[in-house]
Amino acid sequence: MLGSPTALVYAKRAEVLLQLKRPSACIEDCNTALALNPDVGKAFRLRGIAWTHLGNWSEAHVDLLRGQQLDFHENIVALHQFVHERYQRIRARETQQYLLADQRAERGARHAVASWIYESQNLGLLPANFNGEILLNAVHEAPDIERKLGERHVLEALHNIMTNPRAFTQYQNDEDVMKVAHPIMQGLEF
Repeated sequence: MLGSPTALVYAKRAEVLLQLKRPSACIEDCNTALALNPDVGKAFRLRGIAWTHLGNWSEAHVDLLRGQQLDFHENIVALHQFVHERYQRIRARETQQYLLADQRAERGARHAVASWIYESQNLGLLPANFNGEILLNAVHEAPDIERKLGERHVLEALHNIMTNPRAFTQYQNDEDVMKVAHPIMQGLEF
């Protein structure tokens, strides 16, 4: 506290803390060192190693990569390769989870639109030969159409258009109605 230590002093203390198996304290000292000088490769390397002790592979990968770019050390290559493999597995798993979540959301949207079509056909708003695939594709491309299908003024406008096709022109300035009515009109088979 008396002598305003440099970034390298903090990095050296972080190295000692890592040897004492105190990775969290090591990370704190590395953060301080990098706040003083963001080009200290040793601080990135030590922080990356500390992250591996804590099992944070993503952070470890980023720090080891940056540390090697700033100040290459041969003895870190094997560790970095190991961390990189772990990081790639995590990324692949996250990507798979995102894809599954997107598929579930799309199935949910398709189910909601199919239910709306079925109910509309039962109420006589849509003919039995309505091509719902066009509406389903429109919802896939613009997910807000599903939300608009539940809005009262849109439903009333669609009912008015289905019972009186000439009413279509009176809703041409209403973007919400047109966004939904356009794929519905395309799906009607005359």
